[in-house]
Amino acid sequence: MSSERHVLTYFKDGVEYYASSGRMVFNPEYHENHKKPWKVHDLIFLCSSYDAMKKRDIGLALGRTEMTIFEKAKSLRKNGQFEYFKNMGQEHKKNALDDAKRICSS
Repeated sequence: MSSERHVLTYFKDGVEYYASSGRMVFNPEYHENHKKPWKVHDLIFLCSSYDAMKKRDIGLALGRTEMTIFEKAKSLRKNGQFEYFKNMGQEHKKNALDDAKRICSS
C-alpha cells in the first residue's frame, strides 16, 4: 500500500492554488525569498501590515508563501517580538508623515 498523499489543486489566472485552503501553491516566480533569511525591514512590514492587509498580499509583497507569513507572525508573537517590529513600523510612518508636513509647510 502506498503512503503517497494526493493534494487537490486548481488553477486560476495561470496560478495554482490548494483546493482545501485556497492558498497559492509555492511558485519560485512569486515566492523568490522562500527559505531565505528574513531582513529587518521585511519583519517591520510584516508586523505593521498584518492587521490591515490580506496575508496573501503580504506574502506576495515579501516574496514568501501565505503559510510562511502565518508561521513567522506566530513565531514572532511567541517570542514577544511581534509588537516590537510593529511599533518600529508605526514609528517609521509617523516620522515620514512629520517629514512630509515639514516639507509641505516650508
